[in-house]
Amino acid sequence: MDNFQGEESDRVIVSLVRSNTFGQIGFLKEPVRVNVLLSRAKHGMILIGNATTLTSHKGEKVWRPICESLNNQGCVVRGVPSYCQLH
Repeated sequence: MDNFQGEESDRVIVSLVRSNTFGQIGFLKEPVRVNVLLSRAKHGMILIGNATTLTSHKGEKVWRPICESLNNQGCVVRGVPSYCQLH
């Protein structure tokens, strides 16, 4: 995400690659970096990640409020909706 600091796009798709049972979320625990991440989209953003890992004890202060807000607004889906164009 650091490469996009200062740049905006109409739509942003983000892969939050941290997924483990230890709650290790690396740089995603830093509020400043998360702010940069969440402020890059002008019109829409899709976050793909493991909410359980992100809201663990190491990400609780940063990601728990974000995930709760998105969930309360009905913006969270399990999995990625897809379909086969042939069927």
